[in-house]
Parts: sequence; C-alpha cells; structure tokens
Amino acid sequence: MRGWQSRRGMRHGHHVGAAPGGGRFSGKFRAAVAGLALLTALPVGAADQQAPVTRAEYDALMKQMMALQKEVADLKSQQAATAKAVAAAPASAAPSPGKVTGKTFDSLQGQIDEVKSITDIVNPGDTKFVIAGSASSTFSTYSNTPSNFGATFAPIFLWQLNDKLLVESEIEMELEDTSTIVNLEYADISYELNDYMTLDAGKFLNPMNIFVERYEPNWINKLPDTPLAIYDGILPESNVGVQLRGAVPIGPSRLKYAGYASNAPRLIADDSEAAGQLQFDNFTSLSDYKAYGGRLGLEVIPGVEAGYGVQYANVTANTGGVGSTSSFLQSVDLEVKRDSPALKGAFTLLGQYAWSNVGDVTYDPNGDLGFGPTNFTNNRSGGYLQLSYRPKRLSDFLNRFEFIVRGDMANAPSSAPGAFDERRLTLGVDYWLTSFTVLKAAYELDERTNGEPNQNGFLLQIATGL
Repeated sequence: MRGWQSRRGMRHGHHVGAAPGGGRFSGKFRAAVAGLALLTALPVGAADQQAPVTRAEYDALMKQMMALQKEVADLKSQQAATAKAVAAAPASAAPSPGKVTGKTFDSLQGQIDEVKSITDIVNPGDTKFVIAGSASSTFSTYSNTPSNFGATFAPIFLWQLNDKLLVESEIEMELEDTSTIVNLEYADISYELNDYMTLDAGKFLNPMNIFVERYEPNWINKLPDTPLAIYDGILPESNVGVQLRGAVPIGPSRLKYAGYASNAPRLIADDSEAAGQLQFDNFTSLSDYKAYGGRLGLEVIPGVEAGYGVQYANVTANTGGVGSTSSFLQSVDLEVKRDSPALKGAFTLLGQYAWSNVGDVTYDPNGDLGFGPTNFTNNRSGGYLQLSYRPKRLSDFLNRFEFIVRGDMANAPSSAPGAFDERRLTLGVDYWLTSFTVLKAAYELDERTNGEPNQNGFLLQIATGL
C-alpha cells in the first residue's frame, strides 16, 4: 500500500488560524507575516514611465522640498517684518526691502513645484509586499529503507494592496527521486468584509486540517516529520474554491468559524495500493460535484482551543466503470499552550483525530487491473497526540532545548487491497539556535499489521523560516 504518507511527510508547509481580531486575513501565520509587512516592507510605488527611483532618492527629494518650503516661509516672515517696519517708520527712515522680491518668490515656488512633481510621481502608495517562507534540510534513515538526505525551499509571497485586500501565495520546491518537484501550495485573495468576516478565493489551506494550517512549516513543526492520517491521508491539505471565515468574541472566549465550497476530491480506483482513497489535488473537476465543509473552534481562553471540522462531497472515480459515491470527512482538534511557573517552563499539547467514510463501490469490476472485482466501504481513521515541554526558567542554556513526545496512528479497512494499520511513537529533542531556526533530532518506533514490515526511523533536521 502506498500508505498514509506517500511522501513520508517530509514536505514543508504553511500557515494560518483565525486572526486575533476576528476575520481579518484569517490565519495565525498569515496575520503575523502581514504584520511584518506593515512594519518592515517598503511601500511599492508606480514609476509612471520614469526611471526607477530608490527610497533614498525619494527621501532626498522630500528633504529638498521641505528645505525649500522652509526657505519660502522664512522669506515671507522677513518680508512681513520689513513691511511692518516700513509702515511704522518715517518715510525718510524706511528700511530697504532688500532682495525679497516677487521674482525671488517666483523662483523658489518654481523649485518647490518641480520637486513636488517628482515626488508625486514616485510617491509610495498603500500597497506593501514582503517575501517570507522557510527552508530545511533533513537526514532520515528507516528500517529496510536506504538512508537519505533531503532539502526543501518554500518562499511565501504576501502582497497587501490596502487595509482590506491581501494576496498570498506559497511555492514549495523539494527534492524527490531524481527531480525537483515544484508545487503551488496555496494562492488566494483575501478580502476583509468586516471585523468578524473575511472572504477567501483561490487555492486556500483547508480550515478543518488544523495541523496543515498552523503547525506544518518545518520551523514551526516540532518534529522532523508529520503525523499519520492527518497529513497525506484522510484530510485535504488545501481546497480550490471560496470560503468565509472569521471569529466572534463571546465574553472572554472567541468562536472561530470557517465555511467553504470547492472542487470535490476524486475517488482513486485505478491503483491497487490506494483503491478507495480520495485524491484531494483536484484542480480540474471530473463532474459538477463540489465539496462543502468548514470548522467551528472555541477558544475558551488564550492558548486553549477545541474544534470540530466536517466536509461532504459526492466523488467520481478517476477511471471508467466504477461510477460515483459519497464521501464524508470529520475531525476534532485540540490545542493547549500554557506557561507553568511550577514546571519552570512552557508546554504545548496538540491533538487531532479524523474519520473518513467513502461509500461502497465495486473496484476493478472487470478484473483488468488485477485486484478485483472487489467491493467495500472505505472507512478510515487516524490522528495524533503530541506533548512538548521547554524549560524556559531553568537556565539560559536549557532554555534553548525542547522535548517532544508524539503518538499517532492510522486505521484502514481490512477489506481494502493491501491495507494495514499503523502505530508510531516518536521521541524528539529540539535545540533552538534562534527564535526561528531550530535543530531537531527524533527517533520513531513503528508497528504495522497485515505482515507489513515495521519502519523504525531516526531523523535529523535543520529548519529556518519567517
């Protein structure tokens, strides 16, 4: 079976939860980077067919115009004082007005107008652009598998056109076999309808898959790989469509919500190792079927949140002769982040469990593919629970370490061709070089059923991002 993680979870990822203020460009990572753009990015201006003008040149022009304006003000003040003295003094003692003439003013005003016309051309607008992203390098060795070095690079582009409109995109590049794989992880336009609601359109991260939305980027994910079932498994990582999302305050708590409509996934029917599973990368619909889903999350207090997500869609097989059926996905998730003086540090508890129900169909009805005909209802489930602890108050040296334990599992129907269940226990330790660069080491204990060989593994990774 190609398994629950066809890419062994070595991919990098993304960002996003509900924005602190409600619907505004929803997403923790997106909001953080947008904030970075506001604080650090230089505004983008239009050159209007002129040669490019640097920020330094623009600032110099502004200083020149301000100096000219001050000179005019000083001359006006001098002329007013002279006029007042002339009016108060006898005609024979009247002071000479000197060189403060209309011609002088006209010359200065001409210089001001010239400088102002240049600054108007290169005047920065409201748009802001920033490039963020991450990079990582991983060494992995698993039982019965050759050891391997890998690398990923994933730039993120954020373009804020105004206070309400944001464009974001991530392009991930990773090494696979003998090729460099380039994926458009997401590309969407967000428009803030009000303080509690944002509209997204394009390819967006699936809001019911909290791991992908919030924790998948390698510099955020505390372990070198990703959980079973949740990633490359039961839940979609992204959708192509539209969504509404935001948050509503309820006293000290917040209710976070997201609802979407997108292209429906496809039913895999032409692969004996993956028959009955869903192919979520459906960028071109095979039919008019669409997927409908969303998530509700309750943030009881800051750092404590629980959520429930759901997606329903009719799905069409990716090969003829199989037909269509229904799919129903559900998930529950938990996030607890607390700083404990008693434990002299901070701990994070993360968890998610998902269920997938795909209606029964007959696969390989004519036996042409060599594994049918076979009929089964494809019910799958799986998830993870992860606890991490960072001793922030013990010493400056120990503050850089973080200790992690994760348990995850994946369950498949016994009637599915090549199906097996899997259980893993992962122990890890991180060393934070900076607040955004981390060294990770982890050891995995793996157990599989149906005669599949276990794949215990050791992983090392360095990751950085912003």
